Amino acid sequence: MIREARDDKPIVVTHQLLILQRPGGPIIRHAAFGKQVMDVGLLEYFARLKDAKWRVLGLNLNGIRQRP
Repeated sequence: MIREARDDKPIVVTHQLLILQRPGGPIIRHAAFGKQVMDVGLLEYFARLKDAKWRVLGLNLNGIRQRP
């Protein structure tokens, strides 16, 4: 997750997460600082970031490809 640059926070890549496909729809699997690994619905996760004080600018998405 990429956040906007701030003078008091020099690191803008703030979080890594996995997007996994599940029968009920895509989920985010992540671990917040000091918490256990948790699964959250993809839309629910990103809806919470909409009004974040430290604005999210974008994501760096990478995929896993199976070899033929």
